[in-house]
Amino acid sequence: METSVDDALGMVSKWLNESTPLVLTVATSAVFFSLAGSIISIGSNSFVVGFRDSEQKVSSHATVKLEDMESIAYHESREIPPQLRDAIGDKVNAVMSMRYMGKQGHCCIYELTRPL
Repeated sequence: METSVDDALGMVSKWLNESTPLVLTVATSAVFFSLAGSIISIGSNSFVVGFRDSEQKVSSHATVKLEDMESIAYHESREIPPQLRDAIGDKVNAVMSMRYMGKQGHCCIYELTRPL
């Protein structure tokens, strides 16, 4: 389901407040990147996903700028296509997918049922 930047930030805020475990994936024609972690901060049109080490220090992070997105969609696990749902099993509650301006790539955030 397509969603607005405000609604997307509302979901990200919920994930921040609940320390929800997430996986961020970023894909372009040249690079694929993934990061397991949680939301560590939110800006007016952006947010940061970070991984905390055993001492709770952020050891890696990625910033997602929503103003650079052409479209944003949010799907709960029951809305995910059956063939994909079979692949992810009970590991994912929801997915937020975002397409970059000019369709140069996409970014997905998977809301996990438990940390990896």
